[in-house]
Amino acid sequence: PPIKPGDWDGIRRAIQKIARSNSFPTYANVIIDGLTASRLLSSDGDKKLTSVADLTSWIAGTSNQITIADDSDGTITLSTPQDIHTGANPTFATLKNTGGRIKGRTTVTTSPYTVLATDEHISVTTASTAITLNLPAIVNGTIYHIKDQDENSSGENITVSPDGSDTIENAASLVISADGTCITIIGNSTTNNWEIQ
Repeated sequence: PPIKPGDWDGIRRAIQKIARSNSFPTYANVIIDGLTASRLLSSDGDKKLTSVADLTSWIAGTSNQITIADDSDGTITLSTPQDIHTGANPTFATLKNTGGRIKGRTTVTTSPYTVLATDEHISVTTASTAITLNLPAIVNGTIYHIKDQDENSSGENITVSPDGSDTIENAASLVISADGTCITIIGNSTTNNWEIQ
């Protein structure tokens, strides 16, 4: 029950109750002088309550993955080295695909065709005409899959022509002349050579 003003016996009993090791007092509000408003609390070396001045001393990021910045107002900001939302264009030094599906498929019906940086799987129709594919300048690690879609490249060859001084398998060009052939090439910017995988 509430303690009435001047009820010193009631005050004494209340203090004794709070001091018990198994007591669980409940307060509607507690104000502690010396703390900073709207901050998390921690205990110092003497087990005294103190305000957390810098949250980054409690939460650590991971290099090149998550960066944590203290906002000096009791909050923190988490960020990644690059934007990774669905509309972003993050850049990676290397990116390895192990068992994933090819996203883009391009069908080539006329010659010559200038291969785009956005092409991935290139299906070449060889039913009635020979096709020349002009590759872009090599960007290291770029991969293209080239397929004789109509299985007629023995009659209508597919010629793969690198850009400028670039080579393909150390040659000026590559002629596909076996029906149904499918090759995968990857760009090596060190040697300026398209390598067949």
